[in-house]
Amino acid sequence: MAFTGVATYYGARVSQDQLDQSIEDSEREARSQATQVSFWFEGQGTENLVLHVMNRSPDPVGASQMRFQLRIFSADESEPDTMASAQIILDPLPPCSLQTIEPGQLRTRSADGERAKLPRRIMYVTDRYFAFRDRNGRGWGRLDDRLVSMKALAKYEPVHNKVAVELVGTPKRISAPECGDNAK
Repeated sequence: MAFTGVATYYGARVSQDQLDQSIEDSEREARSQATQVSFWFEGQGTENLVLHVMNRSPDPVGASQMRFQLRIFSADESEPDTMASAQIILDPLPPCSLQTIEPGQLRTRSADGERAKLPRRIMYVTDRYFAFRDRNGRGWGRLDDRLVSMKALAKYEPVHNKVAVELVGTPKRISAPECGDNAK
């Protein structure tokens, strides 16, 4: 009887280990494309700020948007700097591509639809993330240092004054340096 109990215990442990491994494999597969999507800003200030978005997977990435906070210097030193939340809706990212958005391609849009260049007094960009849907329609958010599910991304939503920022023209697009399963 003791032997049967021990055998049953170890049989249950093996089954649990197999289930855990299966769940881990499933999660890894679900994240496989999302881990190959990244973004970064280059430069500081309005004139030098360049946004790069890269999809190193062999599948397109859909429904994407970039959200970030802009710290804008006050023109008058007696007033505090301001923070504004910006969002850019992007076209789907083709497979194995790197898109570059130059500062001159970004415009603010007022409530009455007027377009204007970004304020010249932008100091830097912070609290940024790139939200997108993978080939299976699952939502993801790429932060500076990690990948999170769309559900977890809600807590990173910018809270400052909203500024509508739109892309004017088409981003420069080239092939990603590495693509597919070989991309690190």
